[in-house]
Amino acid sequence: MMDPKTRPSALLGELAANAERPFSEALGFPAAAYRSPEFAALEAEKLFRKEWVCVGRTDDLPKVGDYIATDIAGVPVVTLRDKTNAIRSFSNVCLHRMMRLLAGRGNCGGRITCPYHAWTYNLKGQLVGAAHMDRTPGFDLAAHRLPALRTELWQGWIYVALDPETPPLAGRLEALDRMIEPYGAPAYGGALREEMAWKTNWKSLAENYMEDYHVPFVHRTTIGIYADAEFSEHFESGDAYHSHAYVRGESSPRGLAHPGNSRLEGRWRRTSLMICIYPSHVITLAPDHLWSLSLLPNGTGEVKVRFGLSYAPELLAEVNDWDAFVAERKATFDAINAEDRRTLEGLYPALASPLATPGRLSYLERFTYDLNRYICRRLEV
Repeated sequence: MMDPKTRPSALLGELAANAERPFSEALGFPAAAYRSPEFAALEAEKLFRKEWVCVGRTDDLPKVGDYIATDIAGVPVVTLRDKTNAIRSFSNVCLHRMMRLLAGRGNCGGRITCPYHAWTYNLKGQLVGAAHMDRTPGFDLAAHRLPALRTELWQGWIYVALDPETPPLAGRLEALDRMIEPYGAPAYGGALREEMAWKTNWKSLAENYMEDYHVPFVHRTTIGIYADAEFSEHFESGDAYHSHAYVRGESSPRGLAHPGNSRLEGRWRRTSLMICIYPSHVITLAPDHLWSLSLLPNGTGEVKVRFGLSYAPELLAEVNDWDAFVAERKATFDAINAEDRRTLEGLYPALASPLATPGRLSYLERFTYDLNRYICRRLEV
């Protein structure tokens, strides 16, 4: 029998009470909000199937026929570049016996062919071939088209919305656009793309990415050794995003503008922006690099992580040995990710304790408070 305290209605009541507190008195999420299957189902329905979800960068699809397959809250989606160079998204389920059409990422040429019975679709989702259907009375190829899904491009990223009624993303990010415009994010070039699955809840991973509190401790052997960074007390939260900034110290080996960068001036040449496009696209936009994670929950205790690392064009222009460049940065970010993963996968089992209760938030954990308020808005509290 479900504990009444873990019912979605009870959890939403706790979140609503916390959202009404001033930030200086706020608590973290209740433990059950990370572990309740019923609450996760509500998040899938009201957040991930209603909001814009990042599936990758435009430079992940440089050629016609390039595709990325994504599962969004249990809905298989494929995003591809068609023959007109447009980026489109479709249901990734065959219209015949409902087989998944494409997996992972790659290039499908000019056709999407179902691996089960070889029904074939063009890059606009139209069925163009169906073997042995000629004896089926009234069967018409032209009447079969994969459901198209809304796709928006923002600052070089690709977003997909499952719900046709979801408000356009771009109009909700105008203030953020003005803030990040000097960085020139669309021109940052891809260096590394990886996918992995972490045994934790998506909210824990988003919170961890977006707060600086843990950095000197969890990352004490990597980025935490550069302790002269100035943590920001300036946090901005819109209906669709959260952002804050921090200024890196002069000794930092990354996060500083290249001498050839003429876009940024003064302290902005050392300033990194931490951004979350709700619900789960988290970004570090620095003068020299762009690091982002798109988080795709799979139940309560697993999140698929789509990791991306890109670099500013003036830095990429100096790369002579691309493989060595990528390998060096992969080793750095693998070490950072390993520290976070070890922490978060250790955190998740502890949340099952009946004695697990949320504590007061540090000023560095404003994102947790803003995420709490966002979830309340979207889950109609």
